[in-house]
Amino acid sequence: MAGRIFDDRIPQDLQRFILCVHRDRSMLDDLRVNLENIVPQEYRVLPVDSPTRGLEVIHDLEGQGDQVDIVISDMGTPDFPGYRFLEIVNHRFPQVRKVLLTSGGEDDAAVYSINTSDLDRCLREPVSQEDFRLTILSLLRLCRLRADNEDLLAVVRGRNLQLQEMLESLSQAHTEIEQSYLQTIQALAQALDAKDSYTAGHSRRVSRFAYLLARRMGLSREKCEDVRDGALMHDIGKIGVPEQVLLKPGRMTEDEIKLMQMHPVIGAQILVPVKPLRRYIPAVKHHHERWDGKGYPDGLKAEEIPVEARITLIADTFDAITSDRPYRSARPLDLAVEQFTKFSGTQFDPECVRVFLEILTEDPPGLSCKVEA
Repeated sequence: MAGRIFDDRIPQDLQRFILCVHRDRSMLDDLRVNLENIVPQEYRVLPVDSPTRGLEVIHDLEGQGDQVDIVISDMGTPDFPGYRFLEIVNHRFPQVRKVLLTSGGEDDAAVYSINTSDLDRCLREPVSQEDFRLTILSLLRLCRLRADNEDLLAVVRGRNLQLQEMLESLSQAHTEIEQSYLQTIQALAQALDAKDSYTAGHSRRVSRFAYLLARRMGLSREKCEDVRDGALMHDIGKIGVPEQVLLKPGRMTEDEIKLMQMHPVIGAQILVPVKPLRRYIPAVKHHHERWDGKGYPDGLKAEEIPVEARITLIADTFDAITSDRPYRSARPLDLAVEQFTKFSGTQFDPECVRVFLEILTEDPPGLSCKVEA
């Protein structure tokens, strides 16, 4: 046996420990020496001579934020047997690896400990140094694997937190971008109103009417919002129409009509470069298509026409009839009802007409009120 004074004080400068519990201090000192020749330098061997002191040591280390990786115990005493000690350790500190040292005639206790303590190894004393060394190295590898897994889990949790923060940041950025795009839409509509003073407010009114009709038709909230914003921009292509044509008070020539009919295509071309605004292209490009296929620019027919364009045409026509124009004064509501009824199934989608006439019949003033999103 190596001659060394027994010292069970808990060191404060290391973080990983192996606890040895043995009632024979000479055997305890031999265990310590053997372990110190086996374990890596980051480990500290803690020898104690009773299970009671062993539990105190583990609790103290846990309170310091340190941990015991391996506990080696003999069979203890009748008052506090080693298998009972390891059972308590397993219950309170299930991550600890456990080794029970037995002597002859203690097989029943060993079996009990295996069944109740999740025992890693049971070694019979006197233990050969090679068997002891291989046992400890095997348990150290398991401890290292667990530590690596915990480190990896900590990294994954950290990355998850970072990803969550990034997602929250992206969500905020997305919201800000959406608000910016909406402001862009409103600015484009205002630019058109500024160019054509006779139709000032037309785009906003069409947007309100279209949104109200879309909601009444039972479209999804997202689709209703797309209809609203697309209708707000439906005439944006008129920015590319010469003012002498756009503001002409009299009848247009055939060439001027063709030039005016280019505004849906021009509007779509304005939106194409801005990816988030592309979803409004169907309403902008096709709001002059007719149900019978005689509209422009593509001559789409019936349900080939995007629903947002069919709705926008109704809203656009209603505002055109009931608002002052450069060449005439506003017409009465009855004329709007008459026109929709007359041209349902030819110029207009019959279902859109039916629902819009219901709105006009039930609450005509509602069309001039602000419609909240």
